[in-house]
Amino acid sequence: MWTCRLFHVMIAVISLMATGGCGCTNTGGSGRTNYDENSGNTLRIGIQPTRGALPLWVAKEEGYFAEMGINVELVTFQSGIEKDAAFQAGTIDGMFSDLVASMLLKQQGVPLRIITLICGGRIGEGRVAIVVSPRSSASNLQDLRGKELAVSPNNIIEFATDEILKEEGVLPQEVCKVSIPKINVRLSMLLENKFTAATLPEPQATLAQLGGGRIIADDHRNGYLYLVLSMQEKISKPKRSAVVRLLEALNRAIEDINEAPWRYRKLLISVAKISMDHEDIVRVARYSSWRVPSEEHVARVASWLKDKELMTQNLSYESLVDASFVQGRRQDSRVPLWLFSF
Repeated sequence: MWTCRLFHVMIAVISLMATGGCGCTNTGGSGRTNYDENSGNTLRIGIQPTRGALPLWVAKEEGYFAEMGINVELVTFQSGIEKDAAFQAGTIDGMFSDLVASMLLKQQGVPLRIITLICGGRIGEGRVAIVVSPRSSASNLQDLRGKELAVSPNNIIEFATDEILKEEGVLPQEVCKVSIPKINVRLSMLLENKFTAATLPEPQATLAQLGGGRIIADDHRNGYLYLVLSMQEKISKPKRSAVVRLLEALNRAIEDINEAPWRYRKLLISVAKISMDHEDIVRVARYSSWRVPSEEHVARVASWLKDKELMTQNLSYESLVDASFVQGRRQDSRVPLWLFSF
């Protein structure tokens, strides 16, 4: 146990030295400078440079927001902490998030409602993988008992990690978790053999393979990366109309991505800040259409949060999820052929 704790502290120091400061890039200006809160056709959505935000960018680049008569400003933050703070301050109307983060904010009294599930809960929707370092001899999850596993703590990545481990009969407490919040730092340190394994989403998991790492498990069949779009709970009537049109444009973009994912490789590379040298190997995963997190999804995450003593109160499903925006819509439950051949 002492060795694990010492290693954890050493890695945290190395990670801090490698990353330096943490900044925020606001694509639409800072604070409330250009933000008219009373404009019913304007929505500011907080995002981060990850693959989960791809559908929003496709909708914007293809002109779908404009066709729906709304102005959607995508405000990019370099950390979830900054994005959540902007949401709490009311400087953004909504944000790309995940089920774990949204539930934690809701417990803290932040007035939010999840209005759609961007991916997760079905085969091929997102991918989180446990990857071992190039020099590691580990070939399965059982080999990770007592070994260092780098994760981003107390968020959807650690939740997915624990679910993947439990699927193979490994208890989360049987591995030595190392906290490396930044994805690309976690990837670099894994390839430098700083620890035995790391949990990585796409496209970093594939990049790790190219660098000599090996994937020993993933959530391909279950999709534990529950990515969501959360909005301010009290949306005025004009804003609600804009949100409906936002979802129309978003789901049109998702249909485009799911039908021809290869068309959006370059955009994904740009969004996720990946080198263009990797264009041919980057995979564009499947996204959810017209769905919200199920009660089972919420219950599973709630149980995990309570086990980790991160959540102390019970949240009702209805207080967290607003399914009214997607009710009556056709859900695309097909598993595309490209998923197995792309």
